[in-house]
Amino acid sequence: ATRTTPQLFITPEMLDWWRDNGVEKCIFGLRVPAVAQQQLAVLTDKEMPIECYFPVYLTGDVLAQVRSAYAMADGFPVGKMWLDFETTPGWNAIANMRLSLEESVSHGLPVGIYTGCWWWVGQLGNPTDFSEFDIWNANYHPRSDRLWFDDNPYGGWAKAVRVISPSRSRARVAVLFQFQS
Repeated sequence: ATRTTPQLFITPEMLDWWRDNGVEKCIFGLRVPAVAQQQLAVLTDKEMPIECYFPVYLTGDVLAQVRSAYAMADGFPVGKMWLDFETTPGWNAIANMRLSLEESVSHGLPVGIYTGCWWWVGQLGNPTDFSEFDIWNANYHPRSDRLWFDDNPYGGWAKAVRVISPSRSRARVAVLFQFQS
């Protein structure tokens, strides 16, 4: 199970508490450089496995967005980058998604896609162009997200490798969102 936490700054004590309560990995949102540097430093100091995600605004300069996210994570032991595709798609969404994924791959880390069926099918028409990338299915369904995905696959993916679930069970992955003010 995964639990989401809107938190701007974390402390070593918070990470100790998470570990004591079964958290094995942190997926961190890259938005605000100062917050990213602080959180990634604490996670690194505490040897917590790290993955990162960032939203890609498909109507903007996707290359600048990808490069900015990777710059925030530069020098930290990030195991994977997740690109969040859930924003207004625009007329060239598929081309911009391809461009942002290619740029991400060029940085040498494993890359995955964070999205939801509601957006992928509803906004894009269910393209299968990107099924070689892992999917983190953003579906806040009362059932286990993996069970939901098994019954409702989309985008050419056979299974979701990362899930967000509103489950009350103990979280093994902490997801830290950043909100810009």
